[in-house]
Amino acid sequence: MGAYQRPLNLPTIQKARSKTWSWKFINSTDSTATIDTSNIQNPEKIFSKPGTYTVSLTVTGPGGSDIVTKTNYISVSNSLLSQDIGNVRLEGSASFTNGTYTLQGSGADIWNTSDSFRFAYQQLDGDCTIVARVASITNTNSWAKAGVMIRESLNANSKHAMVVATSGNGMAFQYRSKTGGSSYHTAGAAVKAPYWVKLTRSGNYFYAYQSQDGVTWTQIGSRIAVQMATSVYVGLAVTSHNNSVLNTANFNNVSVK
Repeated sequence: MGAYQRPLNLPTIQKARSKTWSWKFINSTDSTATIDTSNIQNPEKIFSKPGTYTVSLTVTGPGGSDIVTKTNYISVSNSLLSQDIGNVRLEGSASFTNGTYTLQGSGADIWNTSDSFRFAYQQLDGDCTIVARVASITNTNSWAKAGVMIRESLNANSKHAMVVATSGNGMAFQYRSKTGGSSYHTAGAAVKAPYWVKLTRSGNYFYAYQSQDGVTWTQIGSRIAVQMATSVYVGLAVTSHNNSVLNTANFNNVSVK
Protein backbone atom coordinates (compact mmCIF):
# COMPACT_ATOMS: atom_id res chain seq x y z
CA MET A 1 0.00 0.00 0.00
CA GLY A 2 2.09 2.90 1.19
CA ALA A 3 -0.39 5.07 -0.66
CA TYR A 4 0.48 8.76 -0.60
CA GLN A 5 -1.21 11.69 -2.31
CA ARG A 6 0.55 14.99 -2.86
CA PRO A 7 -0.19 18.01 -5.07
CA LEU A 8 2.75 18.55 -7.38
CA ASN A 9 4.09 22.09 -7.46
CA LEU A 10 7.25 22.03 -9.52
CA PRO A 11 8.38 25.42 -10.75
CA THR A 12 6.12 26.63 -13.53
CA ILE A 13 7.70 26.54 -16.99
CA GLN A 14 6.77 29.73 -18.77
CA LYS A 15 6.09 29.38 -22.46
CA ALA A 16 3.65 31.40 -24.49
CA ARG A 17 0.54 29.52 -25.59
CA SER A 18 1.72 26.22 -24.07
CA LYS A 19 -0.45 23.34 -25.27
CA THR A 20 0.68 20.09 -23.65
CA TRP A 21 2.16 18.88 -20.37
CA SER A 22 3.94 15.56 -19.92
CA TRP A 23 4.77 14.37 -16.40
CA LYS A 24 6.86 11.35 -15.43
CA PHE A 25 7.05 9.82 -11.94
CA ILE A 26 10.04 7.48 -11.56
CA ASN A 27 10.65 5.34 -8.48
CA SER A 28 14.39 5.94 -8.02
CA THR A 29 14.68 3.12 -5.46
CA ASP A 30 12.96 0.44 -7.56
CA SER A 31 14.26 -0.01 -11.09
CA THR A 32 11.52 -2.55 -11.87
CA ALA A 33 8.67 -0.20 -11.01
CA THR A 34 6.46 1.14 -13.80
CA ILE A 35 7.12 4.75 -14.81
CA ASP A 36 3.81 6.53 -14.30
CA THR A 37 2.80 9.45 -16.49
CA SER A 38 0.19 12.21 -16.63
CA ASN A 39 -0.86 14.77 -19.23
CA ILE A 40 -2.79 17.00 -16.81
CA GLN A 41 -1.38 20.46 -16.18
CA ASN A 42 -1.61 20.26 -12.37
CA PRO A 43 -2.01 16.60 -11.39
CA GLU A 44 -2.38 15.04 -7.96
CA LYS A 45 -0.49 11.78 -7.79
CA ILE A 46 -1.32 8.78 -5.59
CA PHE A 47 1.80 6.69 -5.04
CA SER A 48 0.96 3.03 -4.40
CA LYS A 49 4.52 1.91 -3.56
CA PRO A 50 6.96 3.30 -1.00
CA GLY A 51 10.19 4.74 -2.37
CA THR A 52 11.97 7.90 -3.47
CA TYR A 53 10.53 9.44 -6.64
CA THR A 54 12.10 11.59 -9.34
CA VAL A 55 9.58 13.86 -11.06
CA SER A 56 9.97 15.48 -14.48
CA LEU A 57 7.73 17.80 -16.48
CA THR A 58 7.95 18.57 -20.18
CA VAL A 59 5.89 21.46 -21.55
CA THR A 60 5.46 21.67 -25.33
CA GLY A 61 4.08 24.64 -27.22
CA PRO A 62 4.41 26.44 -30.55
CA GLY A 63 7.95 27.55 -29.68
CA GLY A 64 9.25 24.11 -28.77
CA SER A 65 9.69 22.19 -25.52
CA ASP A 66 11.15 22.82 -22.09
CA ILE A 67 11.82 20.25 -19.40
CA VAL A 68 12.50 20.44 -15.67
CA THR A 69 13.50 17.45 -13.52
CA LYS A 70 13.56 17.19 -9.74
CA THR A 71 15.67 14.21 -8.70
CA ASN A 72 14.48 12.33 -5.60
CA TYR A 73 11.83 15.01 -5.17
CA ILE A 74 9.24 12.97 -3.22
CA SER A 75 9.76 10.37 -0.50
CA VAL A 76 6.92 7.91 0.11
CA SER A 77 7.10 5.71 3.20
CA ASN A 78 5.15 2.65 4.26
CA SER A 79 2.17 4.34 5.92
CA LEU A 80 0.25 1.32 7.19
CA LEU A 81 -0.73 1.13 10.83
CA SER A 82 -1.20 -2.31 12.35
CA GLN A 83 -3.01 -3.79 15.33
CA ASP A 84 -4.86 -6.83 16.57
CA ILE A 85 -8.65 -6.63 16.40
CA GLY A 86 -10.85 -8.44 18.90
CA ASN A 87 -9.89 -11.21 21.29
CA VAL A 88 -6.60 -12.68 20.08
CA ARG A 89 -4.50 -14.99 22.24
CA LEU A 90 -1.18 -14.20 20.57
CA GLU A 91 0.04 -10.74 19.56
CA GLY A 92 0.35 -10.32 15.81
CA SER A 93 2.71 -8.19 13.74
CA ALA A 94 3.15 -6.51 10.37
CA SER A 95 6.27 -5.63 8.39
CA PHE A 96 7.21 -4.40 4.92
CA THR A 97 10.36 -5.48 3.06
CA ASN A 98 11.24 -5.30 -0.64
CA GLY A 99 7.67 -4.79 -1.79
CA THR A 100 6.14 -7.50 0.41
CA TYR A 101 3.90 -7.05 3.45
CA THR A 102 4.16 -9.85 5.99
CA LEU A 103 1.33 -10.13 8.51
CA GLN A 104 1.21 -12.51 11.43
CA GLY A 105 -2.04 -12.98 13.31
CA SER A 106 -3.89 -15.41 15.51
CA GLY A 107 -7.61 -15.12 16.19
CA ALA A 108 -10.55 -17.53 16.09
CA ASP A 109 -11.99 -16.07 12.87
CA ILE A 110 -13.40 -13.07 11.02
CA TRP A 111 -16.99 -14.28 11.16
CA ASN A 112 -20.29 -14.42 13.04
CA THR A 113 -20.96 -11.28 15.10
CA SER A 114 -17.39 -10.48 16.23
CA ASP A 115 -13.91 -10.79 14.74
CA SER A 116 -10.39 -11.60 15.95
CA PHE A 117 -7.46 -11.05 13.58
CA ARG A 118 -4.47 -8.87 12.64
CA PHE A 119 -5.18 -5.78 10.55
CA ALA A 120 -2.74 -3.46 8.72
CA TYR A 121 -4.59 -0.42 7.47
CA GLN A 122 -4.90 3.23 6.57
CA GLN A 123 -7.90 5.50 7.00
CA LEU A 124 -9.58 6.84 3.84
CA ASP A 125 -12.67 8.83 2.96
CA GLY A 126 -15.27 7.89 0.36
CA ASP A 127 -14.95 5.59 -2.62
CA CYS A 128 -11.83 3.46 -2.91
CA THR A 129 -10.33 0.25 -4.30
CA ILE A 130 -7.71 -1.95 -2.71
CA VAL A 131 -5.81 -4.60 -4.68
CA ALA A 132 -3.31 -7.19 -3.45
CA ARG A 133 -1.74 -10.46 -4.43
CA VAL A 134 -1.97 -12.94 -1.58
CA ALA A 135 1.39 -14.59 -2.14
CA SER A 136 1.11 -17.15 0.65
CA ILE A 137 -0.86 -18.11 3.76
CA THR A 138 0.04 -20.65 6.44
CA ASN A 139 -2.26 -23.66 6.73
CA THR A 140 -3.14 -23.22 10.41
CA ASN A 141 -6.71 -24.24 9.54
CA SER A 142 -8.59 -24.82 6.29
CA TRP A 143 -10.57 -21.65 7.09
CA ALA A 144 -7.55 -19.48 7.87
CA LYS A 145 -7.95 -16.28 5.83
CA ALA A 146 -5.79 -13.57 4.32
CA GLY A 147 -6.95 -10.77 2.05
CA VAL A 148 -8.14 -7.19 1.64
CA MET A 149 -10.71 -5.50 3.85
CA ILE A 150 -12.69 -2.27 4.15
CA ARG A 151 -13.95 -1.77 7.69
CA GLU A 152 -16.08 0.93 9.31
CA SER A 153 -14.31 0.84 12.67
CA LEU A 154 -11.61 -0.99 14.59
CA ASN A 155 -14.15 -2.57 16.92
CA ALA A 156 -14.46 -6.35 16.80
CA ASN A 157 -18.14 -6.23 15.78
CA SER A 158 -17.73 -3.60 13.03
CA LYS A 159 -19.41 -3.63 9.65
CA HIS A 160 -16.95 -4.70 6.97
CA ALA A 161 -16.42 -6.30 3.59
CA MET A 162 -13.44 -8.39 2.53
CA VAL A 163 -12.08 -10.60 -0.23
CA VAL A 164 -9.86 -13.40 1.07
CA ALA A 165 -7.89 -16.45 0.12
CA THR A 166 -8.34 -19.32 2.57
CA SER A 167 -5.90 -22.13 3.32
CA GLY A 168 -8.22 -24.90 2.17
CA ASN A 169 -11.59 -23.53 1.05
CA GLY A 170 -10.77 -21.34 -1.92
CA MET A 171 -11.49 -17.67 -2.42
CA ALA A 172 -14.34 -15.90 -0.64
CA PHE A 173 -16.28 -12.63 -0.47
CA GLN A 174 -17.44 -12.10 3.10
CA TYR A 175 -19.13 -9.20 4.88
CA ARG A 176 -21.12 -7.96 7.88
CA SER A 177 -23.75 -5.41 6.94
CA LYS A 178 -24.84 -4.44 10.48
CA THR A 179 -22.75 -3.67 13.54
CA GLY A 180 -22.76 -6.80 15.68
CA GLY A 181 -24.83 -8.61 13.07
CA SER A 182 -24.38 -11.89 11.24
CA SER A 183 -21.66 -12.50 8.67
CA TYR A 184 -22.31 -13.62 5.08
CA HIS A 185 -20.27 -15.64 2.62
CA THR A 186 -20.06 -15.94 -1.17
CA ALA A 187 -17.67 -18.58 -2.47
CA GLY A 188 -15.13 -17.72 -5.14
CA ALA A 189 -12.76 -19.89 -7.14
CA ALA A 190 -11.63 -23.19 -5.60
CA VAL A 191 -7.96 -22.21 -5.65
CA LYS A 192 -5.13 -21.50 -3.22
CA ALA A 193 -2.60 -18.69 -2.89
CA PRO A 194 -0.86 -17.19 -4.72
CA TYR A 195 -3.93 -15.37 -6.03
CA TRP A 196 -5.05 -11.77 -6.52
CA VAL A 197 -7.91 -10.07 -4.69
CA LYS A 198 -9.64 -6.73 -5.19
CA LEU A 199 -12.33 -4.90 -3.25
CA THR A 200 -14.09 -1.74 -4.41
CA ARG A 201 -16.32 0.62 -2.45
CA SER A 202 -18.69 2.80 -4.50
CA GLY A 203 -21.08 4.70 -2.29
CA ASN A 204 -22.87 2.11 -0.15
CA TYR A 205 -22.04 -0.77 -2.50
CA PHE A 206 -19.11 -3.16 -2.40
CA TYR A 207 -17.74 -5.26 -5.27
CA ALA A 208 -15.39 -8.24 -4.90
CA TYR A 209 -13.02 -9.59 -7.55
CA GLN A 210 -10.45 -12.36 -7.94
CA SER A 211 -7.70 -12.90 -10.50
CA GLN A 212 -5.00 -15.39 -11.33
CA ASP A 213 -2.68 -12.82 -12.91
CA GLY A 214 -3.81 -9.37 -11.73
CA VAL A 215 -4.89 -8.49 -15.28
CA THR A 216 -8.09 -10.42 -15.97
CA TRP A 217 -10.58 -10.09 -13.11
CA THR A 218 -13.68 -12.12 -12.26
CA GLN A 219 -16.36 -10.73 -9.97
CA ILE A 220 -17.30 -12.88 -6.98
CA GLY A 221 -21.07 -12.89 -6.61
CA SER A 222 -23.04 -9.68 -6.91
CA ARG A 223 -22.50 -6.27 -5.39
CA ILE A 224 -23.63 -6.02 -1.77
CA ALA A 225 -24.98 -3.02 0.12
CA VAL A 226 -23.31 -2.00 3.37
CA GLN A 227 -23.92 1.48 4.70
CA MET A 228 -20.68 2.71 6.24
CA ALA A 229 -19.42 6.04 7.49
CA THR A 230 -17.58 8.25 5.01
CA SER A 231 -14.27 7.55 6.72
CA VAL A 232 -13.29 3.87 6.74
CA TYR A 233 -10.28 1.65 7.41
CA VAL A 234 -8.77 0.02 4.33
CA GLY A 235 -6.09 -2.64 4.46
CA LEU A 236 -4.84 -6.20 4.79
CA ALA A 237 -6.18 -8.84 7.17
CA VAL A 238 -5.10 -12.27 8.39
CA THR A 239 -6.66 -14.68 10.89
CA SER A 240 -5.31 -18.11 11.81
CA HIS A 241 -8.76 -19.59 12.66
CA ASN A 242 -6.82 -21.11 15.55
CA ASN A 243 -6.34 -18.69 18.43
CA SER A 244 -3.42 -20.64 19.88
CA VAL A 245 -1.08 -20.16 16.87
CA LEU A 246 0.04 -17.37 14.56
CA ASN A 247 -0.69 -17.49 10.85
CA THR A 248 1.83 -15.86 8.52
CA ALA A 249 0.55 -14.34 5.28
CA ASN A 250 2.55 -12.50 2.62
CA PHE A 251 1.10 -9.85 0.31
CA ASN A 252 2.66 -8.06 -2.66
CA ASN A 253 1.53 -5.73 -5.45
CA VAL A 254 -0.60 -3.89 -2.89
CA SER A 255 -2.24 -0.68 -4.06
CA VAL A 256 -5.04 1.61 -2.97
CA LYS A 257 -6.80 4.21 -5.05
